[in-house]
Amino acid sequence: MNDLGESLVLYAMKRALEHGRANWGYVKAILDSWAKKGIRSVEAARAEEVAYRCRREQKAQRRSGTYQSGGQVVAEIVPDWFREGKHKVQERDEGEKKNVMVEMAEVGRRLREYANA
Repeated sequence: MNDLGESLVLYAMKRALEHGRANWGYVKAILDSWAKKGIRSVEAARAEEVAYRCRREQKAQRRSGTYQSGGQVVAEIVPDWFREGKHKVQERDEGEKKNVMVEMAEVGRRLREYANA
C-alpha cells in the first residue's frame, strides 16, 4: 500500500472479487503486474485493462479468420483452387474406397476358392 497507494490496492481487491478470486495472493499478483508495468493510478490500471481486452479480441479474431479494418469486419479470402483441391481429395478418397472394396471382395473370393479346394 505504501508503494502503490490505497486507491490502487482497493481497486486491485475489487478486480479480484469481480473475477471470483477473494484471496490475497491474487490481489498481490495483480499489484505486482501493475508495478512491473509502471502503473501507479486507477486510471492507468483501467486503461491497461481496456488495452488487454483489445489485444485479446484481436488475437481471437485472427484465429477465427476475420479481423477488423477501420471498424469493419473483414473475412479472410480463400482462393478457388484451395476449395477445388479439397473436393478433389474427397473424390480421390471415394475412388480409393471403391478400389479397396473391390480388392476385399477379390480376396474373399480367393479365400473361399482355396478353402473349397
